[in-house]
Amino acid sequence: MTMSKFKEEIVAEAVTNSVSFGEACTKQTEVANDVVTQKGVLKPHLWKVDRPSREELQKLLWEVPTTSIAKQFGVSDKAVEKWSKLYGLNKPPRGYWAKLKSMSAAQSDCWKESG
Repeated sequence: MTMSKFKEEIVAEAVTNSVSFGEACTKQTEVANDVVTQKGVLKPHLWKVDRPSREELQKLLWEVPTTSIAKQFGVSDKAVEKWSKLYGLNKPPRGYWAKLKSMSAAQSDCWKESG
């Protein structure tokens, strides 16, 4: 099946199910060993590193910093950023983890003073 023919089928599916093209693509429709996302066709069998699934990456992005995810998978934080972009996922904004850390430190200081 050619890529253009495959994209036509995704567009047809999106129209019949009343969803956007991006939503239809991010369902990660599998054809043979290929996975289709909003950015195009992914070829997992050619990846050098095992990547997390879309759902697993979404969960990890909001639980731990990108650098921790990168260490876990043996890649750079930029690679994790590219994965999230490829899957169409949002990352926490810059400074998110520092803000959480400072908020938890302030809360623990309050408990120490009152205790």
